[in-house]
Amino acid sequence: MAKKNQLWLTGIFMCFAMQLSAQSYVESALLFSRTKIGGSARAQGMGGAQTSLGGDYSAAFSNPAGLGFFNRNEFTVSPSLTFANSSSNFLLGDSLLSNRPDSQSTFTLPGISVVFHKDFTGESNSIINGNFAISLNRINDFNSAFNYEGKNLYSSIINAFINTAIGENTSQFNPNGDQFLTPTWLAFNNYLIGDSSLVKSNGNPTAYFTYGTKLPNSRNGLPTQKERVQTSGGQNQVTIAYGANIQDKLFLGASLGLTSLRFSSRKSYKETFDSGPLESLQLDESLDVTGSGFNLTVGTIYKPIDFFQVGLSIATPTFYSLSDTYIGDMQTRWKNFKYSLDPVDVTKFINLNNESSTTDEIATTYTLSTPWRLSVGATFLFEKKGFFSIDVENINYGSASYSSTTDGVSFDGDNSKIKNAYKSVLAIRTGGEYRYKNYRFRAGYSLQPDPSTATKNSLLGDVNVLSFGGGYRKPKFYVDMALLFTDTNTSYRPYPIGGNRAPIVRSSFSTTQVMFTVGFPF
Repeated sequence: MAKKNQLWLTGIFMCFAMQLSAQSYVESALLFSRTKIGGSARAQGMGGAQTSLGGDYSAAFSNPAGLGFFNRNEFTVSPSLTFANSSSNFLLGDSLLSNRPDSQSTFTLPGISVVFHKDFTGESNSIINGNFAISLNRINDFNSAFNYEGKNLYSSIINAFINTAIGENTSQFNPNGDQFLTPTWLAFNNYLIGDSSLVKSNGNPTAYFTYGTKLPNSRNGLPTQKERVQTSGGQNQVTIAYGANIQDKLFLGASLGLTSLRFSSRKSYKETFDSGPLESLQLDESLDVTGSGFNLTVGTIYKPIDFFQVGLSIATPTFYSLSDTYIGDMQTRWKNFKYSLDPVDVTKFINLNNESSTTDEIATTYTLSTPWRLSVGATFLFEKKGFFSIDVENINYGSASYSSTTDGVSFDGDNSKIKNAYKSVLAIRTGGEYRYKNYRFRAGYSLQPDPSTATKNSLLGDVNVLSFGGGYRKPKFYVDMALLFTDTNTSYRPYPIGGNRAPIVRSSFSTTQVMFTVGFPF
């Protein structure tokens, strides 16, 4: 069984991220669409509720009409420190194999802005002022890690390799033929699987066997399985926006968003065996996705009475141009195992000890269109004592879609799966602020519901964020702080296999973010 040195595949997505296990373009569409409302520590401390609330640079991203509330120029910078923790249960059915914690911390600069104010008093009977803003917001954070370990009683990842290979002829391992999924190709080249013609003179070349393990009837004993998945990167948006104030009653705004995306995933999966010719196998995978895109947002805020205002904003899909690169590497350790290459001629064999195989760097380019976003909000103001605000945002995640930039490559199947896998949800953001002299005290809550159409056994989960904040304000300087506590539960399957033999990893993620915004009116 000769090893191949090249592999050319289009569209392999085998890595994982915090919010879900992104095993395909279907999952990655949700990962890159399920962004958060970025902005200042003030806005974050109030749960991100800002569709009907103005006077903050965050409005440039959420509802540019809110820029119409500014009455001065302003420059801000917002540093942040995030602590991410996970606890992962490795399960087989209802049996708990192990529980493993993991953690990491990251420092980011999720917000920078400048707002330029211009009065129109005396120049127009209707427009009081206009404000132009440029801001940078971090709208998604992929920094996360989890790990698990346990002894599997019923299956090995080799079972999944065999299931994937069945029906494919080994002659298809060539640059112009149909290819196995990358990990299965590596398994083939590490002698974990072979076609039946190697063991039977009339063997079916599209049927496969293994000398490794094929539970529950295994000569290799029970595998101890462990894996660590670490992701990094984020999505950022530079927003160029303008908001106008019309008679202190109607506020209008529009913005152009220029987005950037960087996602990296590193996976290391290992199985070790109690006995038999195979000692261990290890699969290491790396995936890097980069790209850029743009979107448009228009919005309005109406203030019919002094203590109440309502807001509406509509954001177009973000149109991304993306590219990803994938590399897979597999290593196996054998006990000087005599591997037959011919079912008749016993002189044709090789001795297996330390084997390895690596793919070429596999590059893919494509485009992604995320869903439309429609937000409505209301704010109740209590004279100079503070306010309470609430937003509801509608997002149909099933409307995300891909298109190919390569001739002969189609995403029709993925787009159909996206439409069937995800539904429209209503995200809720609510929060308020209490004012005492120069001090501000804030609290908020936001919910991003699970968008999966699965009625049960969803691999996704709700994202809950509880926030608190405070601030101190002077005419030429202010500082705000926010504490955000994010919780979500997700599930992840290390490999696909039928029945209840496949293990599942259920993870609880909790994130604590400390954020500051320092502002300099001028």
